[in-house]
Amino acid sequence: MPNRYSKKIAYQDNDIQRLTEKHIQYMREMHEQYEIPEFVKLQWLAARKNVQVAFFASPLKKWEQVSINEFGKKHPFQEYKNSIVDIIRKTTVPKLEAYYQCAISAYYLFDSKVDATSLYNFSVKIFTSSLFKVVNAHQIAEEGKLATRLSQKIRENFGRGAKQVSTYILKPHVLLFIISDLSPASMPLYLEKNSSSREIWCEMLQETMSQYIENIVNEEYHCSSEVFAEVDWENNKVILLALLEDSLAKGDLD
Repeated sequence: MPNRYSKKIAYQDNDIQRLTEKHIQYMREMHEQYEIPEFVKLQWLAARKNVQVAFFASPLKKWEQVSINEFGKKHPFQEYKNSIVDIIRKTTVPKLEAYYQCAISAYYLFDSKVDATSLYNFSVKIFTSSLFKVVNAHQIAEEGKLATRLSQKIRENFGRGAKQVSTYILKPHVLLFIISDLSPASMPLYLEKNSSSREIWCEMLQETMSQYIENIVNEEYHCSSEVFAEVDWENNKVILLALLEDSLAKGDLD
């Protein structure tokens, strides 16, 4: 089948502001069309090779703080995450594909996290082409080293390696890891038919891989990290995003 997006475009760092404004426009249109409250706002985009990460954050309103901190309730954005993701994939992703003239093979939204005063999370888009080409020899070498470290940990503990481990340094304090085909090829079919096993398997992968990333960051950069994890069991992928040294608390994510 011919690619409907034949025009090749490469974006540079100085395009990010324009791209961010376009994303905000499309998200606003989605909120208006489906009357979804804007619980979090897009703060910035960062891109590397074929991936793009978006950071969302908003201060909690007083009623939200009371509901979460005093009554132990989930934030509505957390409660309805799966429905919101489905709507984004249905409405916003096609607009972005047309804008970038490139197909988006996967869209992920990590579970939101809440601190005393704010709600924040990240999304990841994987494009079918490397739109964001910034040549940096040191960055390439560092990404390769991190991918090798993670591959070694997986092989040592699982007895077999993943087919591919891709690493992206999006900002000095933001790392993205994508693990492909870690499980046997038959695993997605088995998990599709066994929901209880699927839940256990995904939770185990999230916890185990997050711990690997925390250990690698500590060993390589001598600092702590906060890890977001998502398991795409249907496509046999694990997506992990690491923030180095409490970047959110320090305000380093601006």
